[in-house]
Amino acid sequence: MKQVLDEKKFEAEMANIGMASLSVIHEIKNPVTLIHGYAEMLREGNLPAEKVAKLGEKIEKSALKILDIIASVRALIKNEHSTNEQIKISEIIAEVSGQLHSKIIAEKIKLTTENDLNISGNKTQIYQVFYNLINNAIDAIAPLSEKWIKISCQQNGPKDLAIYIIDSGKIDPSIIDKIFLPLFSTKLSSGKGTGIGLYLVKRIVESHGGTVGVDKSAANTTFVIRLISDQDGRL
Repeated sequence: MKQVLDEKKFEAEMANIGMASLSVIHEIKNPVTLIHGYAEMLREGNLPAEKVAKLGEKIEKSALKILDIIASVRALIKNEHSTNEQIKISEIIAEVSGQLHSKIIAEKIKLTTENDLNISGNKTQIYQVFYNLINNAIDAIAPLSEKWIKISCQQNGPKDLAIYIIDSGKIDPSIIDKIFLPLFSTKLSSGKGTGIGLYLVKRIVESHGGTVGVDKSAANTTFVIRLISDQDGRL
């Protein structure tokens, strides 16, 4: 009996390690791509010293982002304690928009935000939530003629914060109940998806005492995140 239990425990631990590895690979892809681009610019040479210094700073920032992501995913998968701080939603959205700027411009997508609130949480993990949701929205609406993404914050009670990530597309109702499952993705065949992004979103939001889901009654694709607010009203 003990041997069977030990084997099951080992299998569970190996599955956890595998999921953690996939999560890290998924999340560090963007900063690694940025580092590669900056390195290519440096290799071309003939750059003024000021430009070289700025590229060096960007490479360092991206490398630190990778280390933060690895640490946060490790803490999330292992249910370890993570450092929380006050986070302004608008600042997270601005950072994500900056990282995805070239993609947003290339696809001619209009990204808007409404209202702003503070929450308490792990900044790197909250960044990952919005990066994954906004990046997924960009990929989903890229083929459409009408392309927009709207992020709206609402205070529904003294401590009840709802964040809506809405885009101009419409998610297939038949897959709504599957999208947060690990390794499920509609982009696997195109090589763009790993099936980890939304799974991580769910794990992170739940680790912050919140919930995330899709509003099935909405006219457009609408992800709804509910978290505990750090304030009693809108900023």
